[in-house]
Formats: sequence, C-alpha cells, structure tokens
Amino acid sequence: MIANFLYTICVLPFETVFRYLYAALYYVSGSYGISLILMSLASTAAIGPFMRYASRAQLRERHMQDILRPQLDKIKAESAGFQRHNRINELYRRYAYHPIYSIRSAFGVLIQVPLLLGAYYMLRGHESIVSQAFGIISDLSRPDALFFGLNLLPVLMTVINMSSACVTPG
Repeated sequence: MIANFLYTICVLPFETVFRYLYAALYYVSGSYGISLILMSLASTAAIGPFMRYASRAQLRERHMQDILRPQLDKIKAESAGFQRHNRINELYRRYAYHPIYSIRSAFGVLIQVPLLLGAYYMLRGHESIVSQAFGIISDLSRPDALFFGLNLLPVLMTVINMSSACVTPG
C-alpha cells in the first residue's frame, strides 16, 4: 500500500512524462534508439539546475560540518549529559543550524532515483522496443550480451559516469 502510494506520487509522474517525451522524440527521429539517447540527454538537461543546487547544498553542508566538527569534538570532550546537550544546542543556535539540515546533501540522489525509476518503468512496459535493433544492439528490450554473452553496455555506462565524475570540477 505504501509502495503503491510512493510509486503514484514519486515515480508515475516521471514515467508519464518520459512516455510522452519518448513518443514525441520517436515521431521526430523515426528511431527508437535515437529516441532513447535524446530522451536521456533531455532528462539530463532538465535536471541540470536541480543537480547544481544539490551540489551547492552539499558544499554548504560540508563547509558547515568543517566549522562545527572541531567545536563539537571539544564540547564532547569537556562535558557530558545535560550540559553537553545544552552546549551543542547553543552551538547549533549560534550558527542557525539543525542536524536535520544534513539531509540537504542527499538532494541529488533524491532527484535522480524517481527519474531513473520513471524511465525504467516506462521502458519496461514499452512494447514498441521489443525486437527493435539499434546499431550493434540486436534488441533494445533485452540485455545487450555484446561481449561473449556478457552485458557490455552497463560496464561502458559505469566507466563513462566514473570518468565524468573525475573530470567534473569539485
């Protein structure tokens, strides 16, 4: 019941948007493979501003933790119990900080997971890609099995993502 509610609220809207976007891109390109690539590029461009915000929030949180950590360590070493609690609360109040704010650093993941699930569910139920070839891929609805029966595309995608993480500033 909760899973259905979360799916309906968080994933279904993205699945629906992806379904219409994919259909429009197929109408323009005439290729299911090109449509997948264009849909990926469009979704990356659409979440770009959110990811920049998430990156800035993560940097702010890291900076705040760098400021608070030595002071918290000192308070924990010098006091205990109720006194420690009051001193930590005063420290947080002085910096207008609450520990729950650390969740902001997870905003990037919270954006990406519903998008990825929306794309997955849209493609999982998309009958039009069954038996559709694209380039060296014989069937877009099946695992690629390009390297002696092993799926090469997930490995390639991981290498590309890791290399982009290495060259991205910050």
